[in-house]
Amino acid sequence: MYLYEIKHKDFDNESVELTFNKDVLINESQVITDIRNSVGIISKESLIENHPFITNPQKELERLKDERDEFINNELLLSGDDLDE
Repeated sequence: MYLYEIKHKDFDNESVELTFNKDVLINESQVITDIRNSVGIISKESLIENHPFITNPQKELERLKDERDEFINNELLLSGDDLDE
């Protein structure tokens, strides 16, 4: 309606793509503190999804699993336990 009044052209059949830019200032330190304080209250996935430094939560969850698995394997090797037993 606005463009019709201003340009005197009909744009009803034109497609429009909207892009929203998240340019809201946030205190990342406070967000991280809030996330740390929420451990045990909400799921790990929710915490990761809301962390300001993480852009791909699924990939981060995979990395955490890989790190945990590597740590467990290293601990078993150091303790002398055999995984095949």
